[in-house]
Amino acid sequence: MKTMLDLHDNQILKIVSNPIIGSLQLIITYGSDKILEIYISEIKKIIQENTECISLFFESAGGLDKGFVEEKESYMELFLSGIIDRNQNQYENVNWSFCIKAKKISLQYIVKSAKEIDELMDQAKLAIC
Repeated sequence: MKTMLDLHDNQILKIVSNPIIGSLQLIITYGSDKILEIYISEIKKIIQENTECISLFFESAGGLDKGFVEEKESYMELFLSGIIDRNQNQYENVNWSFCIKAKKISLQYIVKSAKEIDELMDQAKLAIC
């Protein structure tokens, strides 16, 4: 079963990984009043698709275009893609995408105020400095 994620014009705020147990947590804006937390455990494979290099992902500043979660027979799959919205003249290919295959992928939608979402974005910016 495939679940489409309405991610157009949303942004990845944070990615937390734990390579010891093979897990990821993605925190994504979801409209003006929600965030989407994606929990991925027991990662089997990460496939970088349609990208010259991982720098395309960073040049997009985590800007998303589309995504889906699909449940297969023995695993689940998360597909995310985005478009570079800054420095796009530097690259021929302005789309990036990746696919994560894992034992379990769960979605949690959390209602947040626009102010709380802005604070999450500010925290992400501060973490970079």
